[in-house]
Amino acid sequence: MGAAGSKPTYKWAVNNVIVAGATNATFTASNLNNKDSVSCMVKGSGVCGREGFNSVVMNVVANGIIDATAYNNLSVVPNPTTGEIRLNGAAGYTVGEQINITITNVLGQTVYTNKVVVKNGSINERIVLGNNLADGTYMLRVNGTSGSKVFHIVLKR
Repeated sequence: MGAAGSKPTYKWAVNNVIVAGATNATFTASNLNNKDSVSCMVKGSGVCGREGFNSVVMNVVANGIIDATAYNNLSVVPNPTTGEIRLNGAAGYTVGEQINITITNVLGQTVYTNKVVVKNGSINERIVLGNNLADGTYMLRVNGTSGSKVFHIVLKR
């Protein structure tokens, strides 16, 4: 028996939309598009019944899916946060490239959006979340023509 207990439950989502009937430990799809975000929410069956959440942005190629690791050196700190975070790292982006930053809640509603321009091949962006946001987990997505990356951030005030 693992940390999720003997009978965990699973919910899969594509681009923050729950996939009906996708409740197994594995998820298979043949209709993913480039830059789709695939997420899994696991709820433990143990005494605590804790819930965990993670996702990956897919790079879809003609003959399948490749690992999206080109932007692994981007980071969001601190996480958990009390409302102010920094997105930074040399992301391999092109100087002058416009990067879209979007933060959504677990319902897929956008709670923050901004566009930044890459300087010196890196990103160093201060993000302040509004006081009206509830504590919880949010998805921060970074999109540019060179690629994308998704982070899960935890807001604890």
